[in-house]
Amino acid sequence: MKQKALFIPLIFVLLGLVAGFFIPFPAKSDGFLGFYSLPADVNSTENVLFFKAGDKTNIAYRKINPPENTPSNQKCLVFLHALSVHSGWLTDFARKISETGTTIYLPDLRAHGLSEGRVNDIPGMEVMVSDLEKMIQIVRKEQPDSKIMLGGHCLGCKYITNYLYKNSQNDIESLVFLVPFFTDAPNIHEGLYYQKTGRMFSCYPLRLLFPKMLSIHANWHHALSDRFLRTDYSLSFVEMKDFDRNLENRLKGITQPLIWIQGENDIMYKKAGTNQMFETIATSEKELYFLKETGHMDVINNSTIYIKQWISKR
Repeated sequence: MKQKALFIPLIFVLLGLVAGFFIPFPAKSDGFLGFYSLPADVNSTENVLFFKAGDKTNIAYRKINPPENTPSNQKCLVFLHALSVHSGWLTDFARKISETGTTIYLPDLRAHGLSEGRVNDIPGMEVMVSDLEKMIQIVRKEQPDSKIMLGGHCLGCKYITNYLYKNSQNDIESLVFLVPFFTDAPNIHEGLYYQKTGRMFSCYPLRLLFPKMLSIHANWHHALSDRFLRTDYSLSFVEMKDFDRNLENRLKGITQPLIWIQGENDIMYKKAGTNQMFETIATSEKELYFLKETGHMDVINNSTIYIKQWISKR
């Protein structure tokens, strides 16, 4: 009986290895997420600041001040990047938003960009949220008279909603969501994350057996040149558990004014599902935009005119 119990998991491992043998490593291509025009200073380490997280991990961030002779509007935006990339991808975006007089803070998520850490060693959502809490503390100290906005692209929004759920009593002024990613959300194309974001070198059963193995590969456009781009992930990172597994509860808990922007050509998301999620959000002061001829990545720069208008009228 004991031999049979050991034999069954061994069969799963062998099947995974055999399947992995026939699934090719990602080749250079145009990338599922398409090309993205990188800022000239994407790899620059100048003016990068650091803070110590609760566990002494060094977390990097960039700070973009309003242009010279532009009066401050007494607002700050903390904006979180998506999977694979880092804050250097957002500097052009931030400079445009800063024209409103807003000061922008762009942290590198733990294990991304210039921040320390390994994606397969992050213990859970509480650590990612703790890093965001620390960043907000720094903003409050530096800008005591300013209102704080939170924003994110894709996965960055997942950490923001968990922060809001944990800190239900907060002073966050408003939210900026660009194609927010939530695990098991009704607007995500099923299986797309595992099938197109990266072709796998091991099949799903093997990833379940070894959730910390770097078995998920993001296949980016071959022309992108970024030495800090992260392409390999573990299942444990991608499916990091939220504080509340019920997405509807988290969306109903959002009471801050919100602007939500999605590209009509973003093949990761279904428009009908997005409308459903948007209606669930509790706040009555919310705006939803679907941008024409816009995909998953170019929504960042294509959205700036809408975000600037949103900030200026508040």
